[in-house]
Amino acid sequence: MKFIIFALAILCANATRITPPTSENYVSCVRDDRNARALSSMNVLGKKNGPVACEEFCFSRGYAVFGLQYTVECFCGTENDDIYLNGSAPEEECDDKCPDGSGAACGGFNRMNVYMVSESKSEPKSEPKSEPRSEPRSEPRSEPRSE
Repeated sequence: MKFIIFALAILCANATRITPPTSENYVSCVRDDRNARALSSMNVLGKKNGPVACEEFCFSRGYAVFGLQYTVECFCGTENDDIYLNGSAPEEECDDKCPDGSGAACGGFNRMNVYMVSESKSEPKSEPKSEPRSEPRSEPRSEPRSE
């Protein structure tokens, strides 16, 4: 009996809570299938995987949608990908904890937390303002010519 109580105490002490997705760009927990992917581009980010790293990774490659799956996988896709191809899944099934330390959920086995790239990232960046270019001068500007 003491062993069971001790084992339960260790399990409870080591249990980690997953922070449910609350981001405004979070879409859903969806089912995935290796033969019919919900998002088209699979990447393994390993220990740095999490919502921030995956979003930055996908955004830097021009994608508008990203998904976290099976702890270490980061999927990227376009708005044309059918994220519900294999159906939606209950949030409780996207219960793998991201390894980045954020406490966020990183999908599960054939379960993916899907997000849209945030609006602030997807808006076009404005070019820095500069003065109009002029043709190069053939003479130095320092002193006027004397004749």
